[in-house]
Amino acid sequence: MQRNALLLLRTGLAITFIWVGVLILRDTSMWAYPILPWAKRLLTVGGSLKPVLQAVAVLDILVGAALILNLGSWIAATVGVVVLTAALVVTGASGALATNFGLLGACLATLLLTAPDSLLKKLGLAR
Repeated sequence: MQRNALLLLRTGLAITFIWVGVLILRDTSMWAYPILPWAKRLLTVGGSLKPVLQAVAVLDILVGAALILNLGSWIAATVGVVVLTAALVVTGASGALATNFGLLGACLATLLLTAPDSLLKKLGLAR
């Protein structure tokens, strides 16, 4: 049962990450508007947020692909946690806040369920 639940969790996260990555690549300007002014100044490259958003999109697609193929799922989930935490920081209390918190929780659950026991033991999180 736990194996099926993890498969559903990984698949749902994978589809979400891939979908969002493709959407960002299709229209980077739509994804720039919720970014807070201080973050826009920090993340702007050559006067544009486009290169940063494109990099995030590619990262999202790679995370999704790794999750759906079950290739280093715990590493992909860790990258997902970092990306979602950064999104929460740079967007603040935007409309996507609840969705990002939900995805962050799903990534953390995937990380804890797929990380090697030796790593979890070092972190004091042994199963």
